[in-house]
Amino acid sequence: MENKKKELLSNLEKQKESKISRRGFLKRTAYHAPVLIAMGQLVKPENAHADQSGGAEGPPGGWNP
Repeated sequence: MENKKKELLSNLEKQKESKISRRGFLKRTAYHAPVLIAMGQLVKPENAHADQSGGAEGPPGGWNP
């Protein structure tokens, strides 16, 4: 009976530690993502361009009735 209680407590502690670790990872990721995007734009800026070529006449394989 004592061993089961110890195992249960050990498992609960491990789950709690993994939740804390996961939460910390998500917080760091949410903080760093905008910074990385901004730095990427500074290094290699790209403008959004609309396609002015007029597009294709139809689907790539043609029409299959």
